[in-house]
Amino acid sequence: MLEHSLLQQAECLGRSRRKSVPVVAKLATSALDFQNAWRLRYEAYASAGYLHHSDKRIYLDKYDNETNRTLLLYRGGTPIASARVCILLEPSARTPECAIPAYEIFQEEIDQHLALLQEDGRPERSIEVTRLSRSPQFGSDLAVTQALFRMIGYLIIHFNASVMFAAVSANHIPFYRRMGFKLIGPPRSYPDLAVQTALMGCDCHGHRPINGLLSSLGSLSKRDPIYRRFMEGQEVEVTPEPQRQSVSFTAVETIPTPKAV
Repeated sequence: MLEHSLLQQAECLGRSRRKSVPVVAKLATSALDFQNAWRLRYEAYASAGYLHHSDKRIYLDKYDNETNRTLLLYRGGTPIASARVCILLEPSARTPECAIPAYEIFQEEIDQHLALLQEDGRPERSIEVTRLSRSPQFGSDLAVTQALFRMIGYLIIHFNASVMFAAVSANHIPFYRRMGFKLIGPPRSYPDLAVQTALMGCDCHGHRPINGLLSSLGSLSKRDPIYRRFMEGQEVEVTPEPQRQSVSFTAVETIPTPKAV
């Protein structure tokens, strides 16, 4: 009994110390930043069974270019999560560099969805939230997910996107539905990964926050000091958000939160 009690105390102390260390967000701007992001991706995707073993233990692709943005989260100087936001400009402004991975497998669905924006007189500009990765060590840490999606929000307003897409595995569909995403395309094989993903999309102006996890995009602004510092490549501390009473935090915990894809 005493040993069990001491173990419980040690576990509680460890959790307390981990929570007391702030989460810091940063755009990938250096070779080291990108190496950290690519290692996180490999670790997350390999642990999920989406990737075969590689001696290099990194995972990158052609969309890791200057047009798109990769962000990282650090805790105590250790990289713990990463995501990439890719931009798909209006048809008249598109170049080979301005594309999103989902367009390779859901081109028809994406074109049809964007055509509806044109009918409404809105820019046919979209982004894809992709390469969402968390260190398996922080796989159940909701504060990490909260911080990751909050900073993704700043990239969405930076790109001035009308729609955001996400290619997600089947078990993550409920999580994205809670944010206001709708199913657009059925699951299909994803290039270079041993997983099928469905295409989901969300009106950036209709994004719904999840209590204790995600900001509403309406609460973020380019006038925020954190936005300016973040887009300049500086490190910014991400503080936890207050919970809203409309949705219980315990209910959120029952929804699988993405560790990869």
